Amino acid sequence: NEDNESVVSGFTIRGGYINCGAGIYCTTSSPTIQNCVISNNTAGSGGGIYLLGSSATIKKCTVRENSGGGISCNPHEFLSDPNKIQYWVTGCSPLIEQCDIEDNAGAGIYMNGTYLTYLWGNMCSGCPYESLPKVLKCRIAGNSSDGVSAGYEVEALLENCAVIKNSGRGIYSFLSELTVRNCTIAQNHSADYGAGIYGIFDLSKGFIKVENSIVWGNSPNTSQIAADGSGSAHSTADYTDYDPTEYFPGDFDNDIVFGSGNITNDPLLCCDGQHIQSGSPCINAANPAWAPAVDIDGESRNTDMG
Repeated sequence: NEDNESVVSGFTIRGGYINCGAGIYCTTSSPTIQNCVISNNTAGSGGGIYLLGSSATIKKCTVRENSGGGISCNPHEFLSDPNKIQYWVTGCSPLIEQCDIEDNAGAGIYMNGTYLTYLWGNMCSGCPYESLPKVLKCRIAGNSSDGVSAGYEVEALLENCAVIKNSGRGIYSFLSELTVRNCTIAQNHSADYGAGIYGIFDLSKGFIKVENSIVWGNSPNTSQIAADGSGSAHSTADYTDYDPTEYFPGDFDNDIVFGSGNITNDPLLCCDGQHIQSGSPCINAANPAWAPAVDIDGESRNTDMG
């Protein structure tokens, strides 16, 4: 039951091997983990860091070259009744800030909400989400699956992040609420459409809101931003630069609502896939009401997209 006053700082953690959390494993504890390198660990899930019912602060860490993914965030769910009617949940709501999460075998960040409600078919419409992770000023790159994957009733904020060059979708959401603000989602490579951002929703549960962002150069180029399901009427993209090319097989309809301030011009990304060049159409093209005070590098932000 450690809180954020318990600090792990300045360590290199590598070579761990176990089912979950080979580098760091936190169960219903929320320490501060900062200035650490977590690398070359092997697990079935959360090769670098595994959080269970945790609100840990993970700051200025490098999580790289782990097997089983970089960071896995899961609720702690406990049955209080054998008939599967009552149970309690401790959500997983970490703050992940100024981290490099790269070159892991698996997803860069995996976030899970309240799986039991979905498993037994009694999802609660209007109930508050228990898992509220925040990912700020992070570089999530070169992972062998999705950059960020969220499933089963997560309410997450991604802000000032670069999600680039992953071998999967940049961001994948299943029955969750994601706000993607001032992020660059670029050069990710999926086997299917929605290679930049893709969401699946049901029973009016979940949405994606994309704000002040760049979603460009993901492949295949069949839709950079896509949503599927009855809840997708709530999914929007505003003040975002995206490639408008769309092609969907069969009867798939893209339910993203493209609203105000969007542009569809080449953002002129630098070779790192993260920064924009001078002359980019994204300069001073964002909504200042949404823009955070500083950018991914910690410098004062202009009203730029991405």
